[in-house]
Amino acid sequence: IQGRADHAGTCPMTLRKDALTGAAELVLAVENIGRSVPGLVATVGCLDVLNSASNVVPSEVAMTLDVRHAENSVRRAALETLEQRMRVIAEPRHLSTHWEVVQESPSVACSSLLIGLLSESAQAIQGATLRLCSGAGHDAVILSRVAPMGMLFVRCKDGVSHHPAESVDVDDFRVAIQVMCDALAKWRGGL
Repeated sequence: IQGRADHAGTCPMTLRKDALTGAAELVLAVENIGRSVPGLVATVGCLDVLNSASNVVPSEVAMTLDVRHAENSVRRAALETLEQRMRVIAEPRHLSTHWEVVQESPSVACSSLLIGLLSESAQAIQGATLRLCSGAGHDAVILSRVAPMGMLFVRCKDGVSHHPAESVDVDDFRVAIQVMCDALAKWRGGL
């Protein structure tokens, strides 16, 4: 998002082309669409105010946007909505915008055979299963291009991930290894 740098003390509010306030409004729009569409997650992970100074109206902001959903059509519709919203935000603020797709990974379905084997093994070993849609890409997205793919998750304490407080109970890890070994043995056995 590009605006115009001005002196923070002398430029009247009505004449400003503040890229940061436009970006802030867009960040809130991202949060809003993420909360309003079931299963959608939308994140602004980086927000860089370029050439910033405490006494200068921000002239340029670069930001990242990560949008995910199990259905590609829903993800694409959200992206189109957000790109349009960016233009709507920019127009009355007299800002220019540039939207660039850096990476796009479509949603990938797990192999029903592998998920079936993992579920059967989990049921036999711990008496219960829970099927989850993973919003994470992991290596599964890449591997799915060359082979069937499935995932087995081990719960993290308090559901915390990508944070120093992330931890896994050793007993949970032990059960996961048993489930994986059992499923692999069944698969090797010709299922």
